[in-house]
Amino acid sequence: MTGVLNINKPRGITSHDVVARVRKMLGEKRVGHAGTLDPAAQGVLLLLLGPATRLAEFAAEREKEYLFRVVFGLETDTLDSEGQVLRQELAGGISEDDVRQVLASLEGEIEMIPPMFSAVRHEGRKLYELARQGITVERKPRLVLVEKLRLEEFLRDDAHPEAVIRTVCSKGTYVRSLAQMIAERLGTVGTVSELVRTRVGSFRLEDALALEELEQRAKEGTVHEVLLPSDSAVAHLPRVELDPAHALALSSGQEGVAGDGEGLERGALVRVYVRGGEFFAIGTVVSVKRGELFVAPKKVLRDLRHKNPI
Repeated sequence: MTGVLNINKPRGITSHDVVARVRKMLGEKRVGHAGTLDPAAQGVLLLLLGPATRLAEFAAEREKEYLFRVVFGLETDTLDSEGQVLRQELAGGISEDDVRQVLASLEGEIEMIPPMFSAVRHEGRKLYELARQGITVERKPRLVLVEKLRLEEFLRDDAHPEAVIRTVCSKGTYVRSLAQMIAERLGTVGTVSELVRTRVGSFRLEDALALEELEQRAKEGTVHEVLLPSDSAVAHLPRVELDPAHALALSSGQEGVAGDGEGLERGALVRVYVRGGEFFAIGTVVSVKRGELFVAPKKVLRDLRHKNPI
């Protein structure tokens, strides 16, 4: 079994819990995910099965869309409703216009410091492991892209007003940190009370499967009806086709040559197909000469010298 499943992760379990359940229900050892969701979050979680697990790093690069609710005047140690309350203050002076102005100011490339309760590693240990021991370490800011930040709803309150916000952002964006930045610019503190990932690339929440539905399909033997092709996970990458001889060479670790390299530059990642046939690898553009595209293998899903996938 190989391919992609668009799963609606429920709140209250980890992404790894979802992977473990799917491994058991499908009897498939090779199951991975592309992009962790915190236990307090729900929504789109891409699962990769079989050889498609080799595409996880590329699928994780796709843009994400989230819908989240921020409670102003309230701060927790995890920056969400799962944590211990550290601070409360009156934030009733915040207006809807204030929120809109701050959101507009945060669109574009911004520097963001990962929260302590995250899976970022520090000297080999995950930050959340340190945070649970009461240890706080300095974290380096990272550059992320916030493409869209829109106010969907504002709930006025004398103590703790709330805002429902939609964002489209790049990999590496922590919504809880983004909420904290919004609150700081409004002169207060804030915490995320609800978080839903509504989209990963072209995979949308309205098309996602509940775990219960997948389990029922597993019993009925109809999982193949909802299993998406492996290349759907990397559909954001340009497509190139190689003739059978060059495809065979690339699948065995050598460079392959495609006929059309227009618009592609050296270093670009591409999804590679046998001309008129199957997807079998991720490649890196080595050079473009006289319209011909030279591609080196980056990640091979199938060595075409053999019948079975890697």
